[in-house]
Amino acid sequence: MDKLIDYVKYTVALAIGLLVYLPANFLPTDSPIHHWIIGLTVAALGISALAGILMYTRATKILLDGDTSDGKGWLALWGNTHFIVLIICYCIGAYYFVSHKVIAPKSPVECVAELPQADGSNVSIRFACVGKVVTN
Repeated sequence: MDKLIDYVKYTVALAIGLLVYLPANFLPTDSPIHHWIIGLTVAALGISALAGILMYTRATKILLDGDTSDGKGWLALWGNTHFIVLIICYCIGAYYFVSHKVIAPKSPVECVAELPQADGSNVSIRFACVGKVVTN
């Protein structure tokens, strides 16, 4: 039971890590479909993390009570929910990572700012554009 508790701690940490990673790296998107897929994946990761926390607390209670099994079956229900949803969400996250970060990374649009100096010359500063690009 101790090893199960440790394992659940680490998998809940993985669920929360992906829950934070997906919206930070893939939202906003150009497509509403991708937006909904990522949103539903994040919601499913919340369910997975909650099921993992419930599994952790149930396993800890069983261990503290000195029992060897869960007579009510909650441990198996929450554990299966946690692990199945976590695996599905990691597959979706892996798809987005590979397709957006590895295979087809978009090169950032480069902007140039011309700044005048005191001697009359201009200094060009190149940087990645963020947000809406306005051209004159």
